[in-house]
Amino acid sequence: MSLSLTSITAGYGDRMILDRLDLDIAAGQRISLIGHNGAGKSTILKAITGQIPVKGGEIRFDGAPMKGLAPEARVRHGIVQVPAGRHVFPQLSVEKNLRVGAFTRRDRAGVEQDLDRYMEKFPVLRAKAKRPAGTLSGGEQQLLAVARALMARPKLLLVDEPSLGLSPVMVDEVFSYLGSLSGVSVVLAEQNVRMALKVTEEAVVLSQGAILQRMSAAQLMQDAGFRRSYLGG
Repeated sequence: MSLSLTSITAGYGDRMILDRLDLDIAAGQRISLIGHNGAGKSTILKAITGQIPVKGGEIRFDGAPMKGLAPEARVRHGIVQVPAGRHVFPQLSVEKNLRVGAFTRRDRAGVEQDLDRYMEKFPVLRAKAKRPAGTLSGGEQQLLAVARALMARPKLLLVDEPSLGLSPVMVDEVFSYLGSLSGVSVVLAEQNVRMALKVTEEAVVLSQGAILQRMSAAQLMQDAGFRRSYLGG
């Protein structure tokens, strides 16, 4: 798996957030996108998934150009996002939400195996499998959203603000699981900088749609300027 963003210009309407941005992600990498509100973190994810049009530049995934492909087609290529705010299907049961995540797959036996795997990993999902997803707590819905994305068997998992609105206990559980993932590349956009750097190996620091720094999470934690700006000293 490889992802390459070359000279990407993208935004909303006439307002461009990203201006000729370059970013490469190799197979198995876990990286954080760090930056204050409006820095371009979510915009990068939306450009990769095709939720917003790219005005300039090129996105390639495993060497294939993504230009013109709908989000659903990118899921078939292996690009899957866990959106900010969870966005589960509240009227559908927990189990049906998980099955929706596998909509691109045709291997029924594999789908059943993965369904059992994620219900075993998150016992609360098994216990509440027949309940409407809207009755779950915010943290439980976030676990469901992550498991639903993994049901697609992604090569690249994009996760947008997973700590949003969660209790500290649920934040720990969600991030612990994200940090344990193997066999999938992860791009994490997150305001909780300390947690993000704990579960990723590399970080990209953004400001006004441009990359200021890219280095290992460990190095960044030792950078005095970064600590003042993002960790309070």
